[in-house]
Amino acid sequence: MVSRALNGTLVVIDGKIAAYRRSYLIEAIHYFDKEKYGKSKISVADDKALTYFANLKGYKTVYQSTAVAESAAQPSIQAFVDQQLRWARSGYMYLLKEIRSGFFFKAPIKYRFQQLTYLLAPFSFTLALIQAVPVPANPSLWSYEYFTQTGIDISFILYELIIFLITI
Repeated sequence: MVSRALNGTLVVIDGKIAAYRRSYLIEAIHYFDKEKYGKSKISVADDKALTYFANLKGYKTVYQSTAVAESAAQPSIQAFVDQQLRWARSGYMYLLKEIRSGFFFKAPIKYRFQQLTYLLAPFSFTLALIQAVPVPANPSLWSYEYFTQTGIDISFILYELIIFLITI
């Protein structure tokens, strides 16, 4: 649904199912090959980079609802977490690039909304979990035992907060 709403200016084109015009790739390779963040060369985020350059150059990025692709899941939880961290880092990095280049402010409001809601999701999720925690009337009851007795996994909440801070 989000991709349909953003048709024309997608946030990221998934590499497993992406199709680009040859002329665009020849043009983009000059940027892509020298892509840096600060003084460091960027070695990840190829899907996001190609989408960013296409949007920045005014190319239309579209969603094709009939396209189908298969993809294998990550082989382990650690590989999945590493993948999510890599994607989050590239998302935050390109959000800053979009703001600096001015593209973020020129993009349609739906695009900006999608970018912010996606990238702030770990933060909002953590806040939602914290708000869902029942607060004991007596502050002296704030203990790990209290949370375990009420079935609240504080380690999961802390894990989400750590993931968010690492990705920022």
